[in-house]
Amino acid sequence: MIHVLNRLYQGRFKSFPIKADDHFLTVCQARGVPPGFDRFFYATIKRHVLTNGAIRADEAAWLRRVILAGRKATDAEKKLLRELKGEAARTCPEFDALIAECVA
Repeated sequence: MIHVLNRLYQGRFKSFPIKADDHFLTVCQARGVPPGFDRFFYATIKRHVLTNGAIRADEAAWLRRVILAGRKATDAEKKLLRELKGEAARTCPEFDALIAECVA
């Protein structure tokens, strides 16, 4: 998933390749992107995390790294977390703790 987003970002901003890990997501957040990309970005994250209907501990850890990244969650990120919580059949305690920390 990160590889696809990275290529789209490079094409949109004529940017150099960015290491395909959580760092790419931090660059996207810091650099700012058009609203259309934001919608695509969050929809892609939702599809990826909810693939099996449940949010696992490793996915919660990944979301924590991506969303917090040394700062507070934005309103859009809080909305994403609420939507994930509402659409997931099951969540793990790690995700529940992330929700409590970011959204409460």
